[in-house]
This record gives sequence, structure tokens and C-alpha cells, in this order.
Amino acid sequence: DTLNNCMTTAFKLFDDKKCDICCLQDTKILLGDPKGATTEFQTVSRRVISYNTKTGHTITTAVDRHIPIKAVITGPCCLSLIIDMRGLFLRVTNIYAPVFTNKQADNLELQKHWQEVGEHLRSTTIPGKPTMDIIMGDFNAQLGREDGEEGGPIGLNLYHPKSNLP
Repeated sequence: DTLNNCMTTAFKLFDDKKCDICCLQDTKILLGDPKGATTEFQTVSRRVISYNTKTGHTITTAVDRHIPIKAVITGPCCLSLIIDMRGLFLRVTNIYAPVFTNKQADNLELQKHWQEVGEHLRSTTIPGKPTMDIIMGDFNAQLGREDGEEGGPIGLNLYHPKSNLP
């Protein structure tokens, strides 16, 4: 229910003409669909593209219907739109990063994840054309997983006086 409310609020921004591009993560639009699945639909004011990443999390990018999309490119954890801005291309990349801890095995997975993101970004350019990038997403930063200098974890909502200052 909270997800539906958030998406409704985000899409209302389009209808009120306050937003042209919106990237949402973990939208569950493709919940139950196979990894790599995509879907697209259009409304009166927007074009909505969803992609189910290799981890099974759905990322969704909504774009004002008047913005010309030249290409939609998916990667293991990314959804990129190439927008033609009359000779200059704008690449909008929506990224979902899985949650990692500080365990050694997760560090290797994290490095692999960002290598895949880098490869996706290198492979989605338009040769010979100037391209500007906007990268948005849920990077799942984990606060409070390492010990601070004074001992004990530091992070929001932990019971540590340094992390909960107003």
C-alpha cells in the first residue's frame, strides 16, 4: 500500500508538470516476472518503462511523453534511456544496488556489481556524439556497519549519541 501511494504521488508530479523524468527503485511492478523482463506503458502524460534486474528488483523510469527517447538499454542492474536533445544526447541511468554487508564475500560481490555498472555505462554511449549523464538510483548505502573511532557502530537510528544528534 505504501508503494502504491509513493508511485501515485510520483506520477502526480508529472500530471502537475513539476517533473519530466522520475527514477524509482524496487517498484515491484514486475514482481513474479523472470529476471531481465521489461514492460512499458504510456499514459496521457508519461511513458513508463520497468525492468526486472538480475537480483529480481524492479526499477522504473517514467518520462514525460514529449521527451524523445532514442533508445532503452538494460544491463544487469541498470536501465538507461538515451534521450535526443537535438544533437546532444542525455543518458539517464537508473541503478538498483543490492544490499551488501561488510563481509569479505559481499565485498567481492559489491566490486563485481560496480564493474557491471561500469561496463553498462561504457557500452551505452552513442559513438561520435556528445553525451551527458544523469545517474540516479538506490545505492543501498549501509550506515553503521563499521566501528567508529570511539568504538561501537555509528549510523542513523542506532543507539549511539553521535549518530542521533538533531
